[in-house]
Amino acid sequence: MFNIDLNVKGRKPKDMYDEDIAYFYGLLFSDDKKMAESVKYFYNMIKNDKANATIGTVFKYSNENLRELFSKISVNGKKVLTVGSSGDQLLNALFYGAKQVDLIDANIFSRPFIELKIAAIKELELREFLDCFKTINISESQFLENYQRFSHHLPDDMKYFWDNVFLDGMAGRLSNIIGTFNGGISSRGSVFYNDEKLFEALKEKLLANDYQISFINAELGDFSKKANGEYDLILLSNIIDYFSSAKEEKYFKKVIKNLYEDNLKLDGLLQITSSLTQRNEAYRIMSELGLDYFRVENGGFDYHDAIMVKKPSQETFEK
Repeated sequence: MFNIDLNVKGRKPKDMYDEDIAYFYGLLFSDDKKMAESVKYFYNMIKNDKANATIGTVFKYSNENLRELFSKISVNGKKVLTVGSSGDQLLNALFYGAKQVDLIDANIFSRPFIELKIAAIKELELREFLDCFKTINISESQFLENYQRFSHHLPDDMKYFWDNVFLDGMAGRLSNIIGTFNGGISSRGSVFYNDEKLFEALKEKLLANDYQISFINAELGDFSKKANGEYDLILLSNIIDYFSSAKEEKYFKKVIKNLYEDNLKLDGLLQITSSLTQRNEAYRIMSELGLDYFRVENGGFDYHDAIMVKKPSQETFEK
């Protein structure tokens, strides 16, 4: 555990919020080298006001229609790169047979939350799991009772993180890193949250451990160079929603181009957005980049589609 001086030049700390974030952040690193690197990274983020993306809250569940998306694409035996702080994109990829899933996200708290979620699925029944994550922000005693049942499934460093959170009585401050928002499709967007047999099937896959997961912490501009090579599927969720100005759009285009050229396999798929509000913008950007795209329909509930780009077997992209 370490202390972070939040009085960074050029930026005023946000009192209790920053103190809580520093506490949770400090539990993620154990050795001196990683600690020094993490403090430097943390200072840079708060100095440049990037805390919202980098150390903001994760979602309990995705608000995307993942059941429809994964019914239209094949990931069995494939390699997937995904964002998504809830981890539902990762879990769906594993459920449908992906053998390697790399989760890349700017939010430093994605990994501890997703590891917690995976550990809970390995031990609890569906109703227990859903009830458990309803209480994580509001009832320490209820959540702790379940946590004691599944915490042995956590990797050592993540068990250290969560054990200390509960030991220090900090569960009541988890709303600083785990969002309470459950809007949109929420848990209805994944088939295994709606069917006990499918939930048990996911549990069996996770317990079998016949897959590889990597967690990569990176800002969007570093996604391409920090990713592990090429992928059959790249999921960018609703990242496009955060790029509205002309300058930001130019930056987003560069990210897409780099991922397409350097990280997407031939015949691979790249998800540009799952937000109808950005559909026309996504179409225009893809046309300007000269990319072939198609739309996965929303399946009749709520408002999410997916705009997908396919990389043809014969490379025609103009560099």
